Amino acid sequence: MLRSADCEVPSRTTMRLSGAVEQACCIVILLAHPDLRSPVTNQSLARQMGVSPTYITKVTRKLVTAQLITSARGAGGGFRLARASTELTLWDIVAAVAGAESFVQYQGVAERMFARQADDSKIKRGEVSILGAFDRAQACWAETLQTVTLQDIIRELMNNG
Repeated sequence: MLRSADCEVPSRTTMRLSGAVEQACCIVILLAHPDLRSPVTNQSLARQMGVSPTYITKVTRKLVTAQLITSARGAGGGFRLARASTELTLWDIVAAVAGAESFVQYQGVAERMFARQADDSKIKRGEVSILGAFDRAQACWAETLQTVTLQDIIRELMNNG
């Protein structure tokens, strides 16, 4: 298990990230490759990743908006990393593509389901307890991802290659 401050993180979790997050990670890893000499286009990325250029454009747009990569138009244009690989974390990529909002958006289901019960304070305490647990889990998750830089990933890839 990884340990980050007060967070114990299992080596395998059941949380699922979107394909866009995985693709974004692959894009920035490719852009950080030491042998890369020219910008990479959406067409090239789509071809390499086996996905539609339209979909890749959505992912790269989010990375550009978050200022993780830069974009240049025209002949010789394409994408490059906007920061050094030592300054870019996995959390930066996740937040750029999936957002940094809470895992859980409270919908008020418990209040509606147990509306006829006399003790609303128990429902509220349960809600606070559950949402608090998810908030703590998300804080640990984000904190752990903030400790892993793109350079760490590249170093691991190079050592295991």
